Amino acid sequence: MVLGRILSAAVLLGLWTAASAQTVSFDSSGNGLLKGRSYFRQVFWITNSSGGLTRAISLYGTIDYDGGGNYSIDTQAFDSNVGQAIPYKYSGTYVISSSGYGSIQNPVATDTSIFGLVSNGVFVGSSTGGAFSDLFISAPLASPVPTASSLRGTYTISHIDFNSSDPRTTRSFLYQLNADGAGNLGNVSISGSIAGNGTTGTAQTATNVKYFFSNGAANINFGGTLTNSNLIAGTKYLYMSADGNLVFGGSPTGWDFFVGVKSDASGKAFGGLYYEAGVDQDGGAIDTYYGSLKAAGGVILQHQRIQNLTLQGAYDYTFSGSYSIDADGTYSDSAGTKYIFADNGRYRVGFGKGN
Repeated sequence: MVLGRILSAAVLLGLWTAASAQTVSFDSSGNGLLKGRSYFRQVFWITNSSGGLTRAISLYGTIDYDGGGNYSIDTQAFDSNVGQAIPYKYSGTYVISSSGYGSIQNPVATDTSIFGLVSNGVFVGSSTGGAFSDLFISAPLASPVPTASSLRGTYTISHIDFNSSDPRTTRSFLYQLNADGAGNLGNVSISGSIAGNGTTGTAQTATNVKYFFSNGAANINFGGTLTNSNLIAGTKYLYMSADGNLVFGGSPTGWDFFVGVKSDASGKAFGGLYYEAGVDQDGGAIDTYYGSLKAAGGVILQHQRIQNLTLQGAYDYTFSGSYSIDADGTYSDSAGTKYIFADNGRYRVGFGKGN
């Protein structure tokens, strides 16, 4: 790969450029599905052969889609090579077909594409075209602009945190945010795993957690610092879809990613064609992927395009499985992933329960 660069304020932020770009053509008849201002988060991970991070970049803030195939960002980036959040500007292109499937020019690795799908203005996707892994989500900024009262109800959050160059510090955890619409989350019970602790699970209670909104995004303060015995600490930025059913975000000074749904036990409506993207760590290696699935009558047919740098690149994975929705509207598959739904089954979030 060739290392490019752009000038951002007084700091140079490196851009990774792949030796060869992905070339997939789409019709642009769906470009209008992405239009206006959205909040977004992209995290970009580069690992060594043992799965340890050698560089990571998170971009977060607002992205403006013009509805005609062009976007611009004027936002913040946190680069492990810089060590602080810095201003970041970039203008790029996108192409979306009438089905909603398409690609966005990667704002970090600029000659690769983020492949994904847009529905209700929400775009979720990932790249598999360079020597890196990434995950990208954007969602339209609601009108009127969200305030503290917009975040109300119970949200189930799936969270993964690659917080150092040592893969043993990676943590994956699940929790619920019970928002009262007035800036209070109360005590938050968190459970999950830290890679270096093996099969031993970790539990944590964050007390008296509060949030506030600024320009339509939430700032949540969990307090404390990360140790070998806790799962979450510090400040997280939370963005929400215009309908309030999907939330996502992460740390302004880290390379974690969380995604959650406003839990409503509506999984019994699960069915039809879905698009997905995700990230996991398996045996030290970071996998990122995008793909689609068809669910009907308790059977799933699924395809994923997976990027695994430890295995030296991307590969395709197609498989079938079965599902049975539990009484609470969730289900778990044979791989040990739990799925939670929102909005009458339109959103599904997964959490890997293994270590």
